Amino acid sequence: MLIVHTELCSRANFSIDWSSSKKMDYLQALTQELKTPDQGLLDGYFKPLIRKLPELRQQLEQFGR
Repeated sequence: MLIVHTELCSRANFSIDWSSSKKMDYLQALTQELKTPDQGLLDGYFKPLIRKLPELRQQLEQFGR
């Protein structure tokens, strides 16, 4: 799922700093988004994690952690 999301972000010319994301916080935000998609809860979770699009090499290294 992260690879798909990373690709979609890349196409929109930004990235998500996954290394600053906590797994349980992300899953809770995702669960709430699925329950109430009209409230933008996942957008709020991602907002502080949005970064300028890094080089492809840096994205691939992030998945290797």
